[in-house]
Amino acid sequence: SRVSINDKFENPFGDDMNSGSPGESYIIELLNLFDRQGAALFSGTNSLCLTLPCLHYIQSQMVAMFGGVGGLLSGKVATPPSAEGGKNRATLRMLEERLGKVIALKLIPDKQVNNPQVILNLAPFRSLQVLILKKVHIKSISNLQLLRTQLKTLIVQRCHIEVLHELLVTCGTDDATPIVWGSLKELDVSFNALKDLGQCLVRPGDKGQCLVRPGDKGQCLVRPGDKGQCLVRP
Repeated sequence: SRVSINDKFENPFGDDMNSGSPGESYIIELLNLFDRQGAALFSGTNSLCLTLPCLHYIQSQMVAMFGGVGGLLSGKVATPPSAEGGKNRATLRMLEERLGKVIALKLIPDKQVNNPQVILNLAPFRSLQVLILKKVHIKSISNLQLLRTQLKTLIVQRCHIEVLHELLVTCGTDDATPIVWGSLKELDVSFNALKDLGQCLVRPGDKGQCLVRPGDKGQCLVRPGDKGQCLVRP
């Protein structure tokens, strides 16, 4: 099952994290969600569902407060500390710690806001094993490369992917170099109008063949066996 609080906060773009602001209310509500559902979210029993604007708001506040997201510096200068700023820092650190424990994450577009130019940073989600992207432009995703050795399930539907290379090798905006996706058990890239599977998928051995099954209308579902791995090569 999934856990989501996005319906009450459809568009937090542009909100500062001031006392009483919609942005502060969203962060506090998200922390309350972790208090209520943390055990299920940190075990992978439930998945955390966020809209693109909500994730963008979280990361923009972290960049403003810490100069980066998930421990990765952006080059921007952090906000000088103040009384209110100190409180906000503590709140965001607490949120960052909880995001780092989430096992399963689903990202979906907002009903009103879906800007493909907005970059969504996956760096805070250090423990992810399941990632589901629905109608999220692959060129909007950054730091997917950090998750390649740990993801067990990757579902990327309607994300404007034409060749698997841009998902499995370059990893969206990361321009990454190829490595083995050593933990991947399931890859679903249906509804993406794939033109070329390329050389991204290989058969690792008799006991765990990587099965590619193109379906109707350009669907492609890859399900390696229990002992198999999805390998990536140039």
